Amino acid sequence: MIDNFSISHLHIDLTENDDQLRSLFTDSTKESILLETGFRLPLCRLTCADKELLKSTIRDYHSLVKIKPELDQFAAGLETVGVFQIIKKYPTLIAPLFVKHESSKKIDKGIAI
Repeated sequence: MIDNFSISHLHIDLTENDDQLRSLFTDSTKESILLETGFRLPLCRLTCADKELLKSTIRDYHSLVKIKPELDQFAAGLETVGVFQIIKKYPTLIAPLFVKHESSKKIDKGIAI
């Protein structure tokens, strides 16, 4: 399984040429990151033009697949005390509590509203 350390230490943006990019995935652990995320382009064909696709594939995997069970558990916990129903009923009212929003204002205690 991919851990946060593996993803954050890939340094995809720092690579300047195709060989440097490919060298990030030379050991089997990092190569398995590509396989686990569903990135199917062969390593030998990986180029700097694929950086954005590579990053988005890893990011999507991490956001949508890896942490989904944790989010489901969080939602289940909120549901046991009735909070999840309120969130579903008033999503625009509750969203600023969970998602940073441009229109958030800081009050004197530093809490975003």
